This record gives sequence, structure tokens and C-alpha cells, in this order.
Amino acid sequence: MFAFVTLLAAIFTSTVLAIPTQDQSAKTSPAISARDIIEYPIQATLCKNNPNDGNMCFISYVDNSIWVDPVLWVFDHNCVTIGYNGAVPRSEIEESYFGMSSELPDLVVIHAGLVFDDLNDIDFWYNNVHTYPTSDWGNIDAGWTENGVQAVDSSGTPWIWYRMAFSC
Repeated sequence: MFAFVTLLAAIFTSTVLAIPTQDQSAKTSPAISARDIIEYPIQATLCKNNPNDGNMCFISYVDNSIWVDPVLWVFDHNCVTIGYNGAVPRSEIEESYFGMSSELPDLVVIHAGLVFDDLNDIDFWYNNVHTYPTSDWGNIDAGWTENGVQAVDSSGTPWIWYRMAFSC
């Protein structure tokens, strides 16, 4: 227990982001299992387990424009992390496109502009399919995609996160 409390204190007080871990003790509703919620300085549901669709993957984006570069994950349909980049150069992802590597056969190419000013300024490609997650109504309505969720950590710092489903 002491080690867990020490780890949480280090994450919340550090100026360097640590790789997040899955919190198995998170309070959840029946619609969200504990393994779907990933603790960061904010609580963000970066993946949503979908065991019935082996062709669904997720790319998740977390950003705090004050002191950290954006962070990207790629998950498979069972929320297994198959790609992670803890510090995507802001100039690459905002001003052009960033090719995110993972265990998938192709790169997930993502652009995330000034999302704190315009929640719709994000899009990505996988396998020659271009997706605008803020208008991907099938995945939004089904609850697979979450767009521009804003949160504030315990120090009052603003964050934003996206969970974007795609066919892989």
C-alpha cells in the first residue's frame, strides 16, 4: 500500500509525465470496467474494451499545452497497448502530421492542431481511411469515440483527451 501511495504522489507532483498505469481499483459504473480507465494526472478513459470486434482499434491522445508534449497510445480491441509515444513533438502533430508506430502493419497518421481552441482540429488516417473523429457519428453514438474531453488536474492545470476508434 505504501508503494502505491508513493507512486501516486510521484505522478501527481512530478513535472515529468510518467507512463500511466491501469488502476484496477478505480470506481466505475457498470458500463465501464476498471481496466478501461487509465490514471494519469487526470482520469481519462483512453480505451473501451470491445471483445466482439477484433477489427477495432483505438488511438488515444492526451495533452496539456502548458508543460508537456502530447502523448499517444494505440490499443487493440481488448485494450492491450500496442503503441505508445510519451512525447510527440508538438510542432510535428500541430503543424503537419505525425506517423504513430505500433504493432499494426501500418502507421496511424495523426494531426492534432490547436485542440484547446478548436476541439474539431484533429483527424487521422489508417490504411488509407481518413477519419474526422468529431464527425464519426457511428463510433460516437456507439460510445467508442470520445472527443475533446476536458479535465483539470488537482493543481488546476487544464488537460484534454480523445479516444478515437478505427478499423484495423
